[in-house]
Amino acid sequence: MAEKVARNRCPERELPGPLPGQTFRPTQPVSCWCMTPNPSARPFIRQRATGPFWYAKWSRNGQPVVRALGRAWVESDGNGGWRRRRGRAPDGMLTGAMASERMLVLVRGHDAEQTLLERDAQERRRRGVTFRELAAEYLEWLEHVKAAKPSTLRDHRLLLAEAG
Repeated sequence: MAEKVARNRCPERELPGPLPGQTFRPTQPVSCWCMTPNPSARPFIRQRATGPFWYAKWSRNGQPVVRALGRAWVESDGNGGWRRRRGRAPDGMLTGAMASERMLVLVRGHDAEQTLLERDAQERRRRGVTFRELAAEYLEWLEHVKAAKPSTLRDHRLLLAEAG
């Protein structure tokens, strides 16, 4: 029975059969390699003050990454776990399948973004960074990330301006 359930979870890929003299009993759920770009990616639920919430966890180059996905359409099963609520999930709530789908989009997007950042960093290491580039990036960071006051931005631009 376990072999049939495990094989039905991933119809696109043939699972390896048992070794001679053994029976196939997976200790963990068998996932589809064709669905997840990262085999370590998994959605999970944490209790928040606003209720249960889906999170995604995966690793990239050995570094763990955790991102919030959205509110979970689940209820407590009484044993410290979760089960899906009955009925259709309202807007803004995620079922397990919806959380998995959103997680895959996040993993792919994060991977693409990190790949671009790594390529850019390699290029900068190869050719070096000029003071002008560094100053421009600092001012952009100060304005958009730190949300500095206009007077602070004016002072920093004045200090970093080129002579002449």
